[in-house]
Amino acid sequence: MIKLRVNTRGNHAWLKQATLAALLLARGVTAVTAQLSVDCHPAAVFGGRLGNLEITVRNASDRPRRTALFYRLVQTSSSIAAPVGERKAFREVAFLPRQALLESVPISFPDVRAETEFFVQWSDADAQVIGVTRVFVSPTNLLNALGTELPGGLVGVLNVEPMTSVLRAAGLKVIDLDSMHGAAFEGRLVIVGAAASGGDVAARVQSLARSGCAVIWIQAPRERRDKLAPSFYTVAEQLGAVVIVQPSVLENLADDPRSQAHLVQLARIALHPEAPGLPQKFQKTLTD
Repeated sequence: MIKLRVNTRGNHAWLKQATLAALLLARGVTAVTAQLSVDCHPAAVFGGRLGNLEITVRNASDRPRRTALFYRLVQTSSSIAAPVGERKAFREVAFLPRQALLESVPISFPDVRAETEFFVQWSDADAQVIGVTRVFVSPTNLLNALGTELPGGLVGVLNVEPMTSVLRAAGLKVIDLDSMHGAAFEGRLVIVGAAASGGDVAARVQSLARSGCAVIWIQAPRERRDKLAPSFYTVAEQLGAVVIVQPSVLENLADDPRSQAHLVQLARIALHPEAPGLPQKFQKTLTD
């Protein structure tokens, strides 16, 4: 267990950097000075199931190297970083000089009740720490929040497979509007996919919003990546609103807690639209 004496009243980002530094120095070897190093972006996974972390392992030496690779989970609080279980080997590899290898490492994360921060500490056969990955672990019931926003948990959909199966698994009552043959939809939220059928999709979306529905309209991937576009924006339509969103915001909905959290936030924005304005801290400055 690593205890850190930190000023918790200070900058929260500084606290995380101090925790990370302590983890890297736990065995007296940093990722910078070791022959091997691990690169991995911060990740988000669900607790109680396997999560795959994509990492790059580099041999910075001019010599070949053969070693087993290990990981260990470390859970952090405001002042303590505590290992969760023992080191576990996941692969034995042989590196050529200056070689980098891509690895997908399945790791089982514990159940959590709220988003919890962990670190994955990577090490070699000599127990030298070669890298640390920050991981945010979420509970599996994130989409349950949609049910509290919707009467009867009713959601209308148009061409959003495989999202439909994810919504049903969360206990929501999903109605395919194409199967209603023109009958009025009595729910409050509709999710429309990029390739929705049934004539003029824009006119259909507009009609739903004007009748009082909150609509999340997922767009097709952009053809021109060099053209700047917001990840989402809201359009008011009489009694309702449409949130127009890029597909990357909801990518891999079944396995990415960030996408599920995004969907809940987008639904709330569509159901309770507000006029755009300056961030609150700037508003406070202007009114002081």
